[in-house]
Amino acid sequence: MRSLKPVFSSAVAVALCALLTGGCGGSPVNDDSPDTQSPQSGGLGGRDDEAAASGKVTLCHYPPGNPANAHTLSVGAAAWPAHERHGDTLGPCEWSGEPDAGSGEEPYDAGCGHEADGGGGAPDAGGGGLDAGAPACVPVDGACGEGAACCFGLTCGAEGFCEPIIG
Repeated sequence: MRSLKPVFSSAVAVALCALLTGGCGGSPVNDDSPDTQSPQSGGLGGRDDEAAASGKVTLCHYPPGNPANAHTLSVGAAAWPAHERHGDTLGPCEWSGEPDAGSGEEPYDAGCGHEADGGGGAPDAGGGGLDAGAPACVPVDGACGEGAACCFGLTCGAEGFCEPIIG
């Protein structure tokens, strides 16, 4: 007597192929408008400004743990989603001007964010002193309490020092 095993195996294979072709097949949709939210679009969400066309976007970067040192950056469009996730905003920072790079044209201090230093044309070499009063926030392990608030992502611990928020 003949075994049904080879016939059964072939029938199962043909049935599976037919199901896969029917379930996964079909004609592809030819849609001329791309999905701007897909990962392949770069995550720009349909922004069609000149910066996106050149592959660069301008954003206001808030360094983690030191938002007082916000500054304007121009990055590749593919880097924007990562910056957006940690709180950066699209477009230049709200304060007018750029950090002082020694040109003497802007009255902003490159060392402490965007406080005016009132200096002449010399670049700020970071003399160690505070240029425009107390900083906007206290960094990790800095003394905190009344009148001294910890930076974003930090909390004033029981000992009076800024500590990272865990959890």
